Amino acid sequence: MGAMQVSRCLIALLVATAVVGVTTASAGERGVAMVVRTIIYPGDVIREDAVVEQVMPAGPGGLSNIYPGREDVIGKIARRTLLRGQPISASELREKDAVKQGRTYTLIYRTPGLSLRGTGVPLQSVGAGQLVRVRNPDTGNIIEARATADETLIVEGR
Repeated sequence: MGAMQVSRCLIALLVATAVVGVTTASAGERGVAMVVRTIIYPGDVIREDAVVEQVMPAGPGGLSNIYPGREDVIGKIARRTLLRGQPISASELREKDAVKQGRTYTLIYRTPGLSLRGTGVPLQSVGAGQLVRVRNPDTGNIIEARATADETLIVEGR
């Protein structure tokens, strides 16, 4: 065997050892995950009886993207169909909408020493704390506001 072939075999052996080491290290890890009890469809609100806590082995990516507790999923909205027996990952749920597209909401403009109230129509549905583009129905102007949990749109002035 030439020096080049020995080097290739040595590199292949090192790579194989590293892969086996990673596999055996993560194979023993376990954690709690929220698992679907019944099929949940997109747009459905996650109810108490629809999920169960279950101890699961970690997959190749670990359990970092999986919801660990009941309080993390109850009341959230499914983005896609969730199948029975599958753990729920963070990308599969979203917060409940604080404001809905096309409806009229109270719009408050605030600056130090001044507060104005009006109405605004969000151009998309968003959750509390998120920024949304809002159309003023009187002028047609579009501004950016932050949605709040109490269904109010806040514009912060300077």
